[in-house]
Amino acid sequence: MGFPLLGQLPAIMGDVSKRAPFLRRRLREIREGANLTLTEAAKRLDKTRSALQST
Repeated sequence: MGFPLLGQLPAIMGDVSKRAPFLRRRLREIREGANLTLTEAAKRLDKTRSALQST
């Protein structure tokens, strides 16, 4: 058995990092469309601001 994705992990993480800028931008557009500040959105999602903040 073992861990079938162990050898593929870096490739999977690479795919996610390539999509990250798009996802951050899309989430920001949705948040702004709902007229929510970063702090308000974080409270509603029970997340920290830094988890939602786009860099």
